[in-house]
Amino acid sequence: LEALDMPHRKKTPSLPVSPGPGPVLERLVEFYQGCLHDSCEGQDLLSQYGLWNPGLAERFRLGFCDGSLLQVLAVEDPIRDTLLQRGFLVKKGKAVQECFLGMAIAPLIDPDGGAVGLAGWNETDAAMVCDGPGIWNLPSCSHFAQILVACSLPDGLSLAASGRENVIAIVCIPNTDLNRVLVQMGVQSLHVVGVRPPSAEWLQPFTIPELAFLPLPAPAHEILRDQGARSLAELVTSTKPVPLHEKQGVPEVDLLDGGFATTFGNRRYEIRGLYKRDHQLKV
Repeated sequence: LEALDMPHRKKTPSLPVSPGPGPVLERLVEFYQGCLHDSCEGQDLLSQYGLWNPGLAERFRLGFCDGSLLQVLAVEDPIRDTLLQRGFLVKKGKAVQECFLGMAIAPLIDPDGGAVGLAGWNETDAAMVCDGPGIWNLPSCSHFAQILVACSLPDGLSLAASGRENVIAIVCIPNTDLNRVLVQMGVQSLHVVGVRPPSAEWLQPFTIPELAFLPLPAPAHEILRDQGARSLAELVTSTKPVPLHEKQGVPEVDLLDGGFATTFGNRRYEIRGLYKRDHQLKV
């Protein structure tokens, strides 16, 4: 993609005139990486989440869509049709614009390390996914049987910034295909990290042997931004996971003699009937 080799961008190999979808996506990732490198707006957006770190950006190939792609692509360039067909360019009336305009971008990587899609977000927490399985940092599942799951890109990146390598972010509504990918990669345990437990609908597709919820007092990116990576790491390490029932999306109930017990966050509650007289019940 000769047109994308702008003077102020990082130099990368050009593409053939009629590139396949894989090379196009890899080149697009590199182009957006260059945009982030040159964009104060993109760096400010990441800073709002405590995520502007050149090392982190390089490690996960983060980028920013500043709208300059269309400035370097000629109208007759055949690559435009490819990008339109795959949704990276969208038509707005008679005009065409980039679908990730104004968003920070992270590539969705397959187990072999190749880009298979893009996901992005902006300051309103609006998220968008183009292609791919909807799982960010999927290769980590090849190395760990127990995985921390964030439900947004900023939270997933924040957990990674705190030193956790066994982290993914699910950036779509889970489905059976997503579950199959995780099972095939050998994942045995999912600990969903967040402020509130996932819904029954969200959990329904999963057949992973162990499902648990790791409650945090605030979103991971807010803890990272306000308290730092060490505080987030200590909080994740010290918090006890709460078992989840894949059908209900709520903590399981342990039946006791004359009552039951359940756990919410770090607290365990036991409910027992002490005695009953007439129509009064004291607990």
